[in-house]
Amino acid sequence: MERKASGLRKSMKLSDVFMYNSLTISFFSMMWFLLYAFQPVAFPEGSVLVGTLLMLAVSIPFFYSYYILSREMPLAGGDYVFQSRLINPGVGFVTTFTGWVLWQFFFLAWFGYYIVDVVLIPAIYYLNGSTYLIDVISSPYSVFGLTVILFVLAFVIVVKGLDLYVKAQKALFALMVLGGISGLLITFSHIRYAVTIDFPTSYRALWETIGTWSLGWGALGYGMWSVMNNEEIMGVRSRKYFIAMSAAAVLNVMFVIALWEGLKASLGYAYISRISKDWYSGNMSGIYSYIEGPYYTAMMIFLRPNPILFLLLSMGAIASMFQVIIAIMIGASRIVLSQALDGILPSSLSVVSDR
Repeated sequence: MERKASGLRKSMKLSDVFMYNSLTISFFSMMWFLLYAFQPVAFPEGSVLVGTLLMLAVSIPFFYSYYILSREMPLAGGDYVFQSRLINPGVGFVTTFTGWVLWQFFFLAWFGYYIVDVVLIPAIYYLNGSTYLIDVISSPYSVFGLTVILFVLAFVIVVKGLDLYVKAQKALFALMVLGGISGLLITFSHIRYAVTIDFPTSYRALWETIGTWSLGWGALGYGMWSVMNNEEIMGVRSRKYFIAMSAAAVLNVMFVIALWEGLKASLGYAYISRISKDWYSGNMSGIYSYIEGPYYTAMMIFLRPNPILFLLLSMGAIASMFQVIIAIMIGASRIVLSQALDGILPSSLSVVSDR
């Protein structure tokens, strides 16, 4: 028996899908930071440029598969709908409900700490070097307070309806792009070494190049997130939907590669490798002793960047991280809605607001 329609109104255009997926992959994803941090240690012979391009090529069939699934089953709920219909209702419920719990209780609570660690501490260190302010902003009370503020703000946007989010998303996307451009300007305006492109020249190098996927796939995989909201997207049956998902991945990959090559040319691969190994062995100093990893937001400090560019970089990072909080709420709520419509969860959770 076919279930009743959800009653959701289609609010997102294809351009919104592109921005939504671009922001959830994010120029400032923790997975991209891990790519830069671990590559010199875990895959020293691997090529970030070739590996990331290959990873993009491999991801395209996944995007196409999700496009086909969303076209054939245009119901809110994403993976829950797909797995419950194609595999087993029990499997669909268990896998996506546990994922919902993980997103809500881990990721949402973690993003306040992430913003402090990746953005605020490097910014304070760069602006005045005050260890006192760093200690204050990184205290559990400050992190908790920031997390609550971000959570409440995101919740208000989501509760007000998707129309408001679509408008807010344009501003968040613009800030992320502006921050990304600022990061590229900072690195490429301080080039001191020859720009070299590494290609794998042996089987070991090729294997380690593919190994870099383990660090970046977690970010690129978010390019399929809009399928959780496909019942709210205009033109979901159009092939342009697949193009919008793929284009978001291409944008992020191009940024990651450009920034990596810029960092190597401005800081030198030897420096990046040294701080990565120091971080891995627990021998960090300076700014790196205050944060959990050698993020490129901290690496750029030693280039003495233009304050305005560094401020824009920081604002872009915060904007993209904040959007992920909203995306988690939207996606998770659609999973709960679809499970309620299927009668698994209480029917009261299937009521859709007029907004």
